[in-house]
Amino acid sequence: MPGRIRINSHPLLAVLSHIAAKDWSMRPRVLLKPYKLLVHFESEIREYLKKLEDKWAHADITQLHERGALEAAHSSTQTDHKISVCAEEKENGADVHPELGNNIGAVSYVVTGGVTTERKTIEEKQPTDFEDILESYEALADLRCLVRFMNRYLSPVLKRFGNASLKKIEFEDLWYLFKPGDEVYAPAPKARRPNRYQTAWRVLFVGGGRPALTADEETKRLLESRPHDFVLTCYYLDYNGRQYGPTCCNFIIKPFEGPIDITSLEVYPWRFAKKGPAIREKLRSEGELFREYVNIKHLTYDGTSLTHHPCGRPLLVPGAPTHPEGIEGQVIVGFEEGVQIDPGWLAPIGFPDEMNVFSSEVIESYPNRLWMNRDQLTSTDSWTDIIHSDVSIDKQRYTELVESDPFLRAWESLYFNENDVGNGVLRDEDLILLPTRVLAYVFRERKFALLNLRSLRTCRVDLDGFRNLKLPPGYKEMVKSLVMTHFMKKKASTTWGGNDTMDFDVVYGKSRGLIILLHGVPGVGKTSTAECVAEATGKPLFPITCGDLGLTPEHVEKTLRDTFHLAQLWDCVLLLDEADIFLAQRNRTDLQRNALVSVFLRVLEYYSGILFLTTNRVGVIDEAFKSRIHVPLLYPELTERQTKAIWRMNLDRLRKIDKERAERSHDPEMIIDETAIMEFQKRHFQECRENRSVWNGRQIRNAFQTASALALFDAHQANINRFDEQADVEKAAPVLKVEYFEKVDKASRDFDLYISETAGVGGKSAAERARDRGERADHLKFYGNKPLESQTQLRSPNPRRTSFGHDSSLRHPGPNPQYSSTHVHRTHDPVYGTSLRAAAQFNSSSATLFDPRHTGSNISIYEHAQSPALGSENPICHDAAPSGTPHTIRREAYNEYDYDGED
Repeated sequence: MPGRIRINSHPLLAVLSHIAAKDWSMRPRVLLKPYKLLVHFESEIREYLKKLEDKWAHADITQLHERGALEAAHSSTQTDHKISVCAEEKENGADVHPELGNNIGAVSYVVTGGVTTERKTIEEKQPTDFEDILESYEALADLRCLVRFMNRYLSPVLKRFGNASLKKIEFEDLWYLFKPGDEVYAPAPKARRPNRYQTAWRVLFVGGGRPALTADEETKRLLESRPHDFVLTCYYLDYNGRQYGPTCCNFIIKPFEGPIDITSLEVYPWRFAKKGPAIREKLRSEGELFREYVNIKHLTYDGTSLTHHPCGRPLLVPGAPTHPEGIEGQVIVGFEEGVQIDPGWLAPIGFPDEMNVFSSEVIESYPNRLWMNRDQLTSTDSWTDIIHSDVSIDKQRYTELVESDPFLRAWESLYFNENDVGNGVLRDEDLILLPTRVLAYVFRERKFALLNLRSLRTCRVDLDGFRNLKLPPGYKEMVKSLVMTHFMKKKASTTWGGNDTMDFDVVYGKSRGLIILLHGVPGVGKTSTAECVAEATGKPLFPITCGDLGLTPEHVEKTLRDTFHLAQLWDCVLLLDEADIFLAQRNRTDLQRNALVSVFLRVLEYYSGILFLTTNRVGVIDEAFKSRIHVPLLYPELTERQTKAIWRMNLDRLRKIDKERAERSHDPEMIIDETAIMEFQKRHFQECRENRSVWNGRQIRNAFQTASALALFDAHQANINRFDEQADVEKAAPVLKVEYFEKVDKASRDFDLYISETAGVGGKSAAERARDRGERADHLKFYGNKPLESQTQLRSPNPRRTSFGHDSSLRHPGPNPQYSSTHVHRTHDPVYGTSLRAAAQFNSSSATLFDPRHTGSNISIYEHAQSPALGSENPICHDAAPSGTPHTIRREAYNEYDYDGED
């Protein structure tokens, strides 16, 4: 194919300018390969030729002779085959500048019409003359010449590149391979952009790929320079939290020598992709998932985070990870929230401000000269060729794409705030352009991250966890009713608009939240309660700790407000674990802590979501929080029935887990000696109750994990030894024995003893040490599901506060003060008050108790050995066990309560 053609025909120039809707000069015009003008307007050129042929089909040949046009047509026909290089033109007598023959693409094809070459512009002609030229027979004859050129050179090229069977391509032909609107495939990342993971793109703009033109002697080296890079501006569709829009990226193809495989390019049309239809269908389904997850938001993730944008650009977010991080747990898809915090989380949506325009490819400054003779010493005329600036064709194709694509037109109208936004809904063919990543907030890490779409799963409502919780009676119903009522009220307020009549507080906006305090010994289900409530209600759990909130009042306030805002926005169940740091009592000296507590109090007052607070140190809570907590729930030590149920539950879970392990590894299932294990559990509970604290739920779970690991290890070692002796024997099944639990128990007892001795507490249990520090009163127990009040007498000079509100700053004067726990049981009277007789006896006994004359004596309020019946006239009782009886036995006397009637 020639590298350039020169058009001298005025009628043909007029026709082309009319088709391109441009005002051209009538000077000769040069078109360069790849002849973008002819390719882009091919159909229009052929339609115009047909129009002229229809007009002149029945013309009288005599009239044509009279007009003198037949000679002109004959002249045009002769020039149709005038194809030569500049060097050949010189041999035939043409005077050509010697350097022009060295120009890349100097092959030319000249179309010369019979019309005069007088240099006039179209504008200088009268409108009637211009119309006569456009529909003249001369225009028909010259247009036929041009179409024959197109049929001979361009049509075969376009047909070849439209065929999927094409395997190789040369650099100068890349423009024929791509056009705006084409969907292209960018497979596995190449060396230039190894972090790119977006594979489906749509072409927006095509440019470059030709050398710079100049005939200036000083810039002669540019004539021999390599061509410009071939640049494809492509886009995929992304979401910024409010709307979908195009995100652009440039694919640059460096010049290469000779033909190469099309599939070796970084990007190429889908028709050349292997298994293209299957890949497109997979991308389409992932696009549907992206659109679905944007609306669902609450998901689970198990995979690694992404460190780059889909196009391969690195994240420009302070503190963003530079390497993938493993993430597992619940997430919330939050494009808008993440971009508000830092816009760098997403690549910018929109079109480039300027496209790459390679104007130097169509500017040639060296003039053509007409010499007097072959010596080229004297010239009679000189002129500069007008090289058609076909970069305008690239811009025009880009503009036509935006105007013809409903989605792009709607987005551009919305971007410029125009009223007519059109149809901005994603079409089915747009789904493959959606990215395979989302911007989500990771609750476990308390930060935003880019996540792989393929590793996301929808959350399921799990009622088993809440059903398997072993809680004191009535707790489940209370928590469920409070949570359900809160969400119902919020839904009603959202549906029918804000209404202050739904608030209990007289101040608008205050006390709309639900604050639940879970306090008690460690490992008995406080945190699990909040987790199971979130799973049962299908709401995301938002766990935070004091370390996440900061240390300074300013930082704490900002973090709290941001956290509460996100929790309310996403309908989360907020969990502040170990909250006693911010709930601690204020004093006159520690102003820093006072400021933290005050900030927490103020922000908490206007929180309208659900907040679970957990603590093991309820005794240090500031008095101001008591009225702000809607429901405080006590979690005491596990009872024997609870412990037994938890052991059985762990046995069932172990069977389920081991069955799945055996199926995956094709190994024998574990043999569990359940009878012996449950006998061990009974003995172990009795021993712990008499000598130390009983195991909590977390310790029981850890014991099962350790014991099962020991069983699997012993079976593995046995199989190794057996296979060394005999290769065809069956694998030995792991056996869960009591001895493994005994090993775990011994390690636990040794650790407790070591901690006790290290702390110098003289063998006291954790409950006794917590009571000495004023953090918990684990010796108080339930009587079934009846209400309870208690009066705790002094056992040490440390000041105590009784449940009756009396300041216990009175100190026992004796050197060895003793104590007993006095439990006051309310009657079934709805007033829940103690009888007058009981109050009188209590005042009399307490006066005797604190009398210095009775120092060292073991005073009892009542002289009976057993506590009175519940609801009796005399509800006050005490633990009448001998003073030498261990306290752990005395406190268990009134600790038998049911846990929702489950075994």
